[in-house]
Amino acid sequence: MDLTTLFYNLREEVSCSVCSDLFTDPKHLSCLHSFCLKCLKGWYQTCGGGDAIRCPKCQTFCQVPASGDLKDLPTSFYLNGLIDVLAIKECKNTQVTCGNCDKKSSEASYCFQCCIFYCEECLLGHNIMRDKKEHRVLAVKEFQDRDYEDVLKRPVFCSRQGHRKEELKLFCKECETAVCQTCVLLDHNGHKLTLIEEEAANQRLEIKTVIETQRRNLDEKMNVVTKLDEDYAKVIQQSETLKGNVQTFADGLIKIIQAKTQNIIAMAEKQTKKSLESLKAKRSEIQHQINVTESSLEEADKLLKRSTTAEIVQLKKTLQTIFQGVDETEPIVRDRSSLQEIVFVENQKMLDVVNDEEIGFLEEGYRTKAKESLAKGEGLKEGIVARKAQFNLITRNAGRKQGYNEQDRVSVEINDEKERECVTEVRIDDNKDGIYSIRYFPRVQKTIKLLVKVNGEHIHGSPFAVTVKPFQVKPVLCIGKKGSGEGLLNEPMGVAVTAKDEILVADNQNHRVQVFDSNGTFLRSFGHKGENAGEFKNPTGIAINKDRNILVSEYINHRVQILSWEGRHLGSFGGKGNLDNQLLNPYGLSLDSTDNIIVADTGNQLIKIFTRDGKFVMKIGGRGAFSFPVHCVQCGEYFIVSDLGEHCIKVFNREGHFQYKFGKHGKGDGELNDPRFLSVTQSKHLLVCDQGNHRIQVFELDGKFVGKFGKNGSKLGEFNNPFSVAVLSNDQIVVSLVVDDIMDLTTLFHNLREEVSCSVCSDLFTDPKHLSCLHSFCLKCLTGWYETCGGGEAIRCPKCQTLSQVPASGDLKDLPTTFFLNGLIDVLAIKECSNTQVTCGNCDKKSSVASYCFQCCIFYCEECLIGHNIMRNKKEHRVLNLKEFQDKDYEDVLKRPVFCSRQGHQKKKLKLFCKECETAVCQTCVMLDHNGHKLTLIEEEAENQRLEIKTVIETQRHNLDEKMNVVAQLDEDYAKVIQQSETLKGNVQKFADGLIKTIQAKKQNIIDAVENQTKKSLESLTAKRGEIQRQIKIIESSLEEADKLLKRSTTAEVVQLKKTLETIFEGVNEREPIVHDSRSLQTFVFVENQKMHDIVNSEDIGFLEGPAYRTKARESLAEGEGLKEGTVGRKAQFNLITRNAERKQGYDKRDQVTVEIKDEQEQECVTEVRIDDNKDGTYNVMYYPRKQGTLKIFVRVNGEDICGNPCTVTIKPFHVKPVLSFGKEGLGDGMFRYPFGIAVNDKDEIVVADYGSHRVQVFDSNGTFLKSFSHEGQTPVELKGPTGIAIDKDRNIFVAEYDNHRVQILSWEGRHLGSFGGQGSRNCQLYQVRGLSLDSTGNVIVADTGNKVIKIFTPDGRFVMNIGGQGSLGFPVHCVQCGEYYFVSDYAEHCIKVFNREGHFQYKIGKQGKGDGEFNDPWFLSVTQSKHLLVCDRSNHRIQVFELDGRFVGKFGAKGSNLREDIAPFSVAVLSNDQIVVSEYNNNRIQIFE
Repeated sequence: MDLTTLFYNLREEVSCSVCSDLFTDPKHLSCLHSFCLKCLKGWYQTCGGGDAIRCPKCQTFCQVPASGDLKDLPTSFYLNGLIDVLAIKECKNTQVTCGNCDKKSSEASYCFQCCIFYCEECLLGHNIMRDKKEHRVLAVKEFQDRDYEDVLKRPVFCSRQGHRKEELKLFCKECETAVCQTCVLLDHNGHKLTLIEEEAANQRLEIKTVIETQRRNLDEKMNVVTKLDEDYAKVIQQSETLKGNVQTFADGLIKIIQAKTQNIIAMAEKQTKKSLESLKAKRSEIQHQINVTESSLEEADKLLKRSTTAEIVQLKKTLQTIFQGVDETEPIVRDRSSLQEIVFVENQKMLDVVNDEEIGFLEEGYRTKAKESLAKGEGLKEGIVARKAQFNLITRNAGRKQGYNEQDRVSVEINDEKERECVTEVRIDDNKDGIYSIRYFPRVQKTIKLLVKVNGEHIHGSPFAVTVKPFQVKPVLCIGKKGSGEGLLNEPMGVAVTAKDEILVADNQNHRVQVFDSNGTFLRSFGHKGENAGEFKNPTGIAINKDRNILVSEYINHRVQILSWEGRHLGSFGGKGNLDNQLLNPYGLSLDSTDNIIVADTGNQLIKIFTRDGKFVMKIGGRGAFSFPVHCVQCGEYFIVSDLGEHCIKVFNREGHFQYKFGKHGKGDGELNDPRFLSVTQSKHLLVCDQGNHRIQVFELDGKFVGKFGKNGSKLGEFNNPFSVAVLSNDQIVVSLVVDDIMDLTTLFHNLREEVSCSVCSDLFTDPKHLSCLHSFCLKCLTGWYETCGGGEAIRCPKCQTLSQVPASGDLKDLPTTFFLNGLIDVLAIKECSNTQVTCGNCDKKSSVASYCFQCCIFYCEECLIGHNIMRNKKEHRVLNLKEFQDKDYEDVLKRPVFCSRQGHQKKKLKLFCKECETAVCQTCVMLDHNGHKLTLIEEEAENQRLEIKTVIETQRHNLDEKMNVVAQLDEDYAKVIQQSETLKGNVQKFADGLIKTIQAKKQNIIDAVENQTKKSLESLTAKRGEIQRQIKIIESSLEEADKLLKRSTTAEVVQLKKTLETIFEGVNEREPIVHDSRSLQTFVFVENQKMHDIVNSEDIGFLEGPAYRTKARESLAEGEGLKEGTVGRKAQFNLITRNAERKQGYDKRDQVTVEIKDEQEQECVTEVRIDDNKDGTYNVMYYPRKQGTLKIFVRVNGEDICGNPCTVTIKPFHVKPVLSFGKEGLGDGMFRYPFGIAVNDKDEIVVADYGSHRVQVFDSNGTFLKSFSHEGQTPVELKGPTGIAIDKDRNIFVAEYDNHRVQILSWEGRHLGSFGGQGSRNCQLYQVRGLSLDSTGNVIVADTGNKVIKIFTPDGRFVMNIGGQGSLGFPVHCVQCGEYYFVSDYAEHCIKVFNREGHFQYKIGKQGKGDGEFNDPWFLSVTQSKHLLVCDRSNHRIQVFELDGRFVGKFGAKGSNLREDIAPFSVAVLSNDQIVVSEYNNNRIQIFE
């Protein structure tokens, strides 16, 4: 007994839940809950009396004693004991009532036999009495834990009148009650009695069993409640799904109507467009001239204002070139007759259906039907090489309602025309709602076949023909421009993207990392120039690992830093040097599949790999393997490296061994010029930044060129030095560009110090020299760089890596000086003069007060300025104090005099202009090269040309005004034409809105019905749950009380407890069953109104009447070989292209296309004509000629002949040619020992029953061995003499066994699924079976050769019917079904016998012989797509071809073992591409013909 817990809750335990006081005379009801007798009586009266009383606690009904008096309810002796225990526990604080004198006393004792308290006086009397000498008495204050237990286990006395002091020591088995000795004498004499202790021990065990049973019952009930809760949620989910499906269907109808509305509107706009074309063409041409003129005038104004005289004299010629070709506009004639009246005619049929019918109805149950499931998306029609194509699969039930079944198996196969894999990945994402998102990446440009199956069956429309276009991309947006502010970039190099598509940029010249979202919005940046932790110096590569830590390689600091996502420094590795753990000028950075860090250690000409914390792992390259490695990425088992020095990509395996390379220096496809960073797309294609060619090239991993995008330029989609590339999760491609922008003055001032800082030393330029790429550097920096690179005839630019020629002198000081930068340095000095001192150009002293001379182009301190001003030749010089500079003065600094650039002329200003040579010259140039030429001062020439330029500009402005007036007139006419179009579109929209409003109202009706049904189902579940929950509460409460009583009760109470519990639980158990089957839950699906869907989907909402826009048969045409020639029994095909009056291809759903094919006697001469509408104005037409000769094809559209009708086609006699053969005698994989039956599946896999080796072998259509299974034996899966074979729609394989006299059913993997037959002649038995085939319903047709009958069984082996019998078949070998007939090859009678579906003989084909149509041992059969019968004419060593009526069509094969020859053809089958597969029993091979 847990006394600690008991004492903790003791007062609560002995308190009545009605009055909240301590129990007085506690009685317990049959539910085991106890109350004061007085409280129970009051409650009973309040409830109105009666035969039962409801428990105030659990509300259970309990029987009132037969006497009607509640005092006869069982007394809770246990509670009385607890009350005494409470009194003992609290005696220190309260007094105890003496059980003899009723006085209260704080000093009391307890008698364990009398079961009462005694005060000190009464205890003396108690101890004097002889009969109480043996009683155990204990002072209350001396009680220990064991004493409390003894109080609770004190004797129970009989409650009957006059028996009160007699202990209940016996149990009457017959009356099932505890009794005292007096009770036995008076009422139980002769009854079977037992000691109460023994009975209590037995009943304790039985009670425990009852309790355990009820605990299990409780668990079951709680499980039921859980299931009910799950079903409750399912009902709600079903309701939401149903309403969603109704909404989706209604939305689909509305979407279709909206789309068709847009189609009509588009047609109206097309007609309007036609009316506007002349106006648009005229306006476009004039606007183009306006744009050219405006742009040119803007540039001319700018140059005229800012240029020096030397630049002005060159400007006129430039402007003349610009304005050349801009002609004056011709007078424009306004033609308002171009608008034609068009009206909209409503589709009354569609309007009636939408108004009169509901959009669908509710139906019970759900099971996916493949044929009702459908796929939607652009990925079913077209794709782009290396770009993601996608579509959705929607699984639907028989009612065409979308739904989800977790047991559905979805498969997607994508093959080219030769059945080869042609995609890099197929991914199927199950959205758990009946929609599967499917994506794939095409590898090659061609038409591919896409097969979508659910549970092994094709969905509606499968297979799909997908046209794959060549690789292409389009620009989406551009991020950033040159600068140092937030979101501005200065030579962005490496880029990386996170899982959230955040874009990280290594901002090289700003020495920081910037972060943008995928829309280009700036998020944050961190880092600045420096060498400390968290600082950068020319960051180049960047990557982010799975923990969102950022890794940055630094070109100048020769290290890789590791930073947290917030930019906090976590660590770094590297350091300048050539040891394994060191780096030298690292460039690119990437991560492998394990998050190891791949670094392009460019200076050391290596690729190095480090752990994520910077420990060296391995290196790739060395010993001249690389010239200038820039970047390395891992894909699968390979490392791919861009080598800038060799203009190629090099590939290594995981061990670092060279495998192959691709690319060479050049501009062609697949050729490279300075390849930079790399990236691998989701489709496993390689993106290469082909920097020198200003493009991104795309390759397969084996180096095969796939495509390219980009060209040199600054517009969207154009590149200027693409450096790095990364791929977002949505397959968008991010490219960083290194661009040199021209800054305006404001921007120039903002970035001025940056502009005049050398990118090598990061200090201000000293003696700036520029290379041929126009990048400038300090002469000292260039010299040091040149020496580091090893010298030579060329120097590689430190910035763009372009090679520039070293001057002929070999001295870099002879490189061109960048005078403009010298001017900018002066501007910077002027701008910063308030903070720093300026160096005087005369005395070299620094001064904070200085002036600038615009003619001398140098600074003067105050002292030197005095000397300058004294000099006579400098009197006219313009001098300005630095602190007084305005914007115009800065421009004048930049426009300071230009000196002659010729050798020896450097200090000579360009002051003259040679009229004859049209160039600015200095005086020395005149004496040497322009003597005698007509000269003028450059200022005068500049002034003259200024006037001429202004005249040119004014003329162009006048021309511009005239053009703009004409455009305004055209715009007026344009607006009037558009207004007419808007009126028409408004009428179309109004009609469509009416249809949509009706559909929405009908949709709401269905949704209301769903909600009503859901409410009903939920109420039922709630009621069931409430009842079970009530039972659970009763059981839980009873078990709680029972546990308590079982532990604490006396023996007398225990023997009464079992009966009480049985009464309680009997009532609960009567409320069974508690089993709840979720499968009985009523489920509903929404069945769409297919008629309404088909009308809305297939018909336009109306049509336009106006100018001719419908299909014109005479302008339509047909193309294809099937219009010229064909072969008997072989497929011929051609395409029809429908066109309108303007000879443009177009599609009109109302077009009726018919094809009629007749011979010269006007008789039908083909077995089938099939017309496939591609919904784009093209129709694929296929037919099978029946006989040799000339036939005519009539193609009509809407009853009229198309152009070129009729076409005369020459039909050649039946013939085939061998394509390949495979197999030879043996027991190895792909070898045969007497191949017997063959079958093909929907994937054109060939399954062969290999008779002699007792197995099944599987090959693809190219003859490649795929697998085999089984071996000789009689147990399941084992085979003995397999002969016939067939495959059902679920890809299960049926095999007939000659020696085992049975048919086995195997899974595609070779697992045994079942068998039927067994030797005998009864209907369900077989004897020496041969051929096997399946009918159109999947039933199994067996040639029961030994019993001389054909037998048909269900797919699971139940007998259906016999064909033959009574001697009608001599030796049946094979039977196939075609349409309403069964064709049987009878080996003994050398003919083919034909029976109808009831098994009645109809006619026979052939007789014994060697002629055409005659047989010698006919064996297996097959029917082609053209409905021709193929017969293995075994002993004539050929295949014969017949029409189904027995007319001979052709033959192929001859005796021999060469290709096209055969010995004993046993079986024949037809592939989906019409190729014929033949098994050769004696040649042990398979041949394929086409």
